[in-house]
Amino acid sequence: MASHYRHWKLETDPDGLVWLSFDKADASANVLSAEVMAELDAILDELQARSPRGLVIRSGKESGFIAGADIEEFTRLKDADDAMRMVKRGWDLYNKLAALPFPTLALVNGFCMGGGVELAIACRYRIAVDQPGTRFALPEVMLGILPAWGGVMRLPRLVGPTAALDMLLTGRTIDAAEAAALILSWTTAYQLLHRAARVQRGQRVLVQGPAGAFGQALLALSGGWPASNSGGTARGKHSALIHELGATPIDYQREDFTRVLPGGFDVVFDGIGEDGYRRSFAALKRGGLLCAYGYSAGVQAQRHMLTILMWMARLYLWRWLPGGKRARVYSINVMRARHSAWFREDLERLFGLLATRAIWPRVAERISFDEVAEAHRRLEAGGLEGKLVLCPELPSRRDRVPLQH
Repeated sequence: MASHYRHWKLETDPDGLVWLSFDKADASANVLSAEVMAELDAILDELQARSPRGLVIRSGKESGFIAGADIEEFTRLKDADDAMRMVKRGWDLYNKLAALPFPTLALVNGFCMGGGVELAIACRYRIAVDQPGTRFALPEVMLGILPAWGGVMRLPRLVGPTAALDMLLTGRTIDAAEAAALILSWTTAYQLLHRAARVQRGQRVLVQGPAGAFGQALLALSGGWPASNSGGTARGKHSALIHELGATPIDYQREDFTRVLPGGFDVVFDGIGEDGYRRSFAALKRGGLLCAYGYSAGVQAQRHMLTILMWMARLYLWRWLPGGKRARVYSINVMRARHSAWFREDLERLFGLLATRAIWPRVAERISFDEVAEAHRRLEAGGLEGKLVLCPELPSRRDRVPLQH
């Protein structure tokens, strides 16, 4: 497909996908001027007639996706009719994009602001390249300008009303790495608390491995409870972090956590599986619940899978022992298969908390592709206080300061 546009470049790959690159002429950043949007409108008409297998919209600039609308054009508005024509231009264009009969994807690399966010959410799919500069925001609201090109309608559907209202009312940005950290660690933690264990205010909770990504999420999401009601077993060097998260640290190298709390804990969350979960089960009170969601101790000790499966079987059998203690195995894949609707609800809730900064996922480090093997070794060694996030756009390791251990 020949490209004869000033600000857009079209390419069709052998698979029949169209790659549409936005590179605003004579500008360092992509902004959505009237000329840019008129060209995009013509391109969408052209593509609709051609009906490719799919469309990918990306930036042709070295950095940044779209900085938003061309603010200079706002200064040339003469009256309400001019303003309405500008709103209608964007509204109609993005509705046309959303209605295309083939898959559309926005490939976001770098900042994505204002009308760029509205364009991205008008696409059927979005991929954000995970790098420090990738952020989403609607800063025009700080100028008294409403995101009227579909943002008010589409954003709540995508991220939930709480997160959408925060972005629509404050203009705050959402960091891509923090958002990525929510998907596994924080969703697991939220579902462990509210779906699997159904922890109630005032219950006494023990978190095994609280300094890791899952453990931090569990403690942070239980932050509404009195601090004395939650504890975490960790090495002494992590005590300050556990205190910061509002819990009581228990140095498992010096203390027997099964005897720390007279009467035992109401709930124990264990993603480690030390000694086949026996000590976690022993730390429960009568009628308490052990939620097992991993077995990192077995992996680090290179246990055979048969041994780990025997641990799982023991957990199911423990529920029949006298004493009323219960055990439950949590699997995010099983939970998703049984209750798929819960994932959208839970992610909406988490993105709402992230947007208001009620939660703050810790990113231990952003790594490039050539650091993946080293990252796995660091994960296996343990001791990280946060997530390692893969950022493909980061320069090679040899071009940066060496990793700190």
